[in-house]
Amino acid sequence: MGQRVIADNWSLQAVSDLMAQGIDPDDNPGIAPLTDPGQTPKAIPQAAIDFEALFDLLTDVVLRDQILVDDRFHDAWFGRGDALSELALRSIVRPHGFLQHPERLEEPRAAFLRRLLLNDAMVREQATNEAAWKKNETTPHVFTSQLLWGGAGMLARAWVYASPYTPHPLRRRLFQRAGLAMPSPPTALGEFKAEVAKHRDMLYPTSMADDGVVGVRVILPALPALVLRDATSLGDVFVVASQMRDQLSELRAWLSQFQEAVSAGEFKAIAAERRRLNTLGREVQRALGKVPDDASTLNIGWGWFKLGTKIDVGRWMPRFDRVQTQVNNLTFAPSGCRELTKLLGFFGHHRSTVGLRTIEHFAAGAVR
Repeated sequence: MGQRVIADNWSLQAVSDLMAQGIDPDDNPGIAPLTDPGQTPKAIPQAAIDFEALFDLLTDVVLRDQILVDDRFHDAWFGRGDALSELALRSIVRPHGFLQHPERLEEPRAAFLRRLLLNDAMVREQATNEAAWKKNETTPHVFTSQLLWGGAGMLARAWVYASPYTPHPLRRRLFQRAGLAMPSPPTALGEFKAEVAKHRDMLYPTSMADDGVVGVRVILPALPALVLRDATSLGDVFVVASQMRDQLSELRAWLSQFQEAVSAGEFKAIAAERRRLNTLGREVQRALGKVPDDASTLNIGWGWFKLGTKIDVGRWMPRFDRVQTQVNNLTFAPSGCRELTKLLGFFGHHRSTVGLRTIEHFAAGAVR
């Protein structure tokens, strides 16, 4: 399987529209009106949802071997000569005929759909959509169709073609709300991202402003933070991501090796790969000053960012290599607050109300 992943059609549409048309200033009610109709919904800026989809795609571009895209829409998203075209030119995204054998998807899609129908209202709207589709290929409840039916279809693709799948942010929330778990081995990349996120939380604690008010604490995923740090314009974002992909080729190869061990269930091999992540935890502790004063010091860095961290040379240096350097560089990436403001500035919203609410959304810990 390696490190390939299925891209969500809805996410690609969201990112494509974001890059081509700019920020949608409206709010999105989220999934709560559908999944929990008795509760007061908390609106989410549409810009924040689209940014989440963008950050997921940037991470997959850099750390996945291949991104599989439905061949029916490949040219529409990646053949327009816009920012996403860089991914097609470099063959990072690959068209795949998921619907060449639609009969293979029918039973899994129906099974996943049943698990996602959380209440009677959802059952009724889905039944109405199915009846209308059979009659004239329309769906009266468009959002329900996109969230439920489309989500079940993407899950079926992931199951039938034995590939991980990166869901659209709203579909991810639905899957979490439904307690849905894919009946497949965990991914090495998922474990790696969780470990990096945990240590980045330790590196960037909440701080107080001069007036004693708690400051905004934004911690973006490491890779989007690094890409946005180096990007000079919106059109530069995927160019920088592609360049970073080349720079992190050793890390990507290690993740593939880790994934093979996880997929095979090889305990010794998994334990060996996890020791690298344990080393990461020790380096974070050293960076926070929790090391002996007489420990040797080694500088690691990425571009302008340099960190002088104390290393136990006798115990750690035999395992030091380029992969470990790349893992450390991701962990010690900028928090992302300045980078998020920079991204909003690309769209002219770094000082708008939409920009403020988007920053507040990520400050609440929406993405790690």
